[in-house]
Amino acid sequence: VNNDKEKYHELIEIALSDIQPESKRAVWALDTAFDFNQNMIVPYISRIIAKMPEFKEERNQGSFLHLFSRIKFNFEDEDENLGILFDFCIHVLRSEKVSMYMKFYSMQVLENIGKQLPELAPEICLEINENMNRYDREHLRNSARKIIDDLEKLV
Repeated sequence: VNNDKEKYHELIEIALSDIQPESKRAVWALDTAFDFNQNMIVPYISRIIAKMPEFKEERNQGSFLHLFSRIKFNFEDEDENLGILFDFCIHVLRSEKVSMYMKFYSMQVLENIGKQLPELAPEICLEINENMNRYDREHLRNSARKIIDDLEKLV
């Protein structure tokens, strides 16, 4: 899959189909393939971000958030998508219904956004700070504090 564009495209289509369990497995495979060829996902980022709020399976969202936490976005080219991804991550932080791993990867994505667009860092810090007391795991609260500390240095 790593260098075969046709197979990679098929994998993307399965991942975006939200047909379970195939979709969940395809997202996991894409996340794993990213380690070997980071450029293959670039043409699909817009479609994936647009689909994020629509996934029925939290596992798909979480795996894509994990993947996005490792991508260096060019936000000048992704303005509309940045808003969708930013809003999605903020929604995850505020939600009491999503898992802690979703919150963890959402914070990492928001940290990356804040580092690339420092004007958003204060809002990101505020959101993380307002929500971290609801996190039931100490390591998640520690990660939140570290992200806030890192972003506050940028302001």
